[in-house]
Amino acid sequence: NTILKFGLPFIPALIAAWVLNMSDRAMIDRYLGLEEVGVYSLGYKFGSIFIMASSGVMLIFNPLYYKTAKSLSKNEYYNYIYILKNNIIKFGLFILISQLIFLEEAIFIFAGSQYIDSVIISQVCAISCFVSFIGGFMNYYFYQENNSLLISGLIMCTAIFNLVLNMFFIPIFGIMGAIIVTLLSFIVSFILIISLKNKTSYFVNYNWISISKDMLIYFPFFLVSNYLVDIGSIKMDLLMKLIIWLLFASLFFVRNKKYIYELFYK
Repeated sequence: NTILKFGLPFIPALIAAWVLNMSDRAMIDRYLGLEEVGVYSLGYKFGSIFIMASSGVMLIFNPLYYKTAKSLSKNEYYNYIYILKNNIIKFGLFILISQLIFLEEAIFIFAGSQYIDSVIISQVCAISCFVSFIGGFMNYYFYQENNSLLISGLIMCTAIFNLVLNMFFIPIFGIMGAIIVTLLSFIVSFILIISLKNKTSYFVNYNWISISKDMLIYFPFFLVSNYLVDIGSIKMDLLMKLIIWLLFASLFFVRNKKYIYELFYK
């Protein structure tokens, strides 16, 4: 009974997640045509690289979280997860900025210049995935309470929100409207799940000051590489962006060497 109670709510949630993932493409096909579907899908695939890259980082969090939740006192649990979670978010941000710096050249090299319109789609998609990544930590707290019904309901609400907004945004703004709706859907989902934090005793806060500070420091590297590096040669642009990325990576590791040590060696 306990297993069924926990697992059954995921059936409608999986259907809703499928709707969330496919409704934009179906509506782009209906309103704009297959060519725009191809441009959008390519950008979405490149943007979704963040999910694969961040999954490796989350493999660190998964076993440590469940072990800590079961074995430590509430104060010890909170302090440990607070540090661990916010350190992992730092690495998520590192992955995001690295991805954003090289997305344009990656699309140009692997797909061709005819898909250059996919670049902005991939960039907004990557940022959307980062928002989802941050919000994903909340799921652990509700799973620990065996409250999968709440997560399922949240996914379904997000899917409905996404579907309704796509009906209005895609005919007006085209494929940009679709990816903006995706970003808005993840932001709304995050706000909703944060608003329910009192429903779980396992909630651990975010270090918003540190996250905001890191964004202010690191995002200019992406902005410089994206808007100021345009030499006209793919090789030279790639070289310049590699230099910018090396500066960014050096700054990141200098600022976070303590956290890197704690995360991988303790």
